[in-house]
Amino acid sequence: MAGSFVCLYYHIIFSTKNRRPLLTADLRPRLYEYISGIVRKLDGVLIAAGGPEDHTHLLTSLLKTHAIALHPWLLTGVPSGLE
Repeated sequence: MAGSFVCLYYHIIFSTKNRRPLLTADLRPRLYEYISGIVRKLDGVLIAAGGPEDHTHLLTSLLKTHAIALHPWLLTGVPSGLE
């Protein structure tokens, strides 16, 4: 019986409002930990996260059962939870 293997990686970029430099060095570890928890709830893995003070890059691996367009939408509430 033939099987299939799917490995999907997503590069997602979030920016602060008006590209203001709000993601300070002391805030970023907490932000990445929070985002990682959301990705885990989606049965995914946060492989890498980083970026300067005005935006962040995420490299994630998520299940093929979710729609591609839905992944960034599910994560868009992340920054508002830190205010």
